Amino acid sequence: MSVYQSIEIVVVLDNRDPMPISSIFHQLLSLVFRVLHSTVVQSRRARPVGSPAKARPTVLPPGTD
Repeated sequence: MSVYQSIEIVVVLDNRDPMPISSIFHQLLSLVFRVLHSTVVQSRRARPVGSPAKARPTVLPPGTD
C-alpha cells in the first residue's frame, strides 16, 4: 500500500468525524518524525565503538573559559 493510499484512508476516516485539516497534517508529521527518530536512534546504536562521532561532549577542565 502506497503512502498516498494510506493518506486517503486517513482523510476518509476523519471525514466521518470532522476534523480540521491542520490536525490531520499534524498527526502525519508527528508519525513521520517518530519514524525518523527511531531510525536515527537505531543507526546510532549500530555504530561501532571506535567511530569518530562521539556521543559524549568534551568537558573542559574547570577554570578554562
